[in-house]
Amino acid sequence: MVPKGTGKTIVISVGAEPILPVGLFAILHGRTLKGTLFGGLKAVSDLSIVAEKCQKKVIL
Repeated sequence: MVPKGTGKTIVISVGAEPILPVGLFAILHGRTLKGTLFGGLKAVSDLSIVAEKCQKKVIL
């Protein structure tokens, strides 16, 4: 069990909403918030591969 206000919150995605609700209490009491839009993809080289797979419905 993680003590209240500690630990990490990791967000990996691009959502439809421009706002991600995060509890202020958790941030003020030491929780770490990390995020990435593409989950570690290299936008220049990998994005075209992902788009092609989406078009072929290999991934959704």
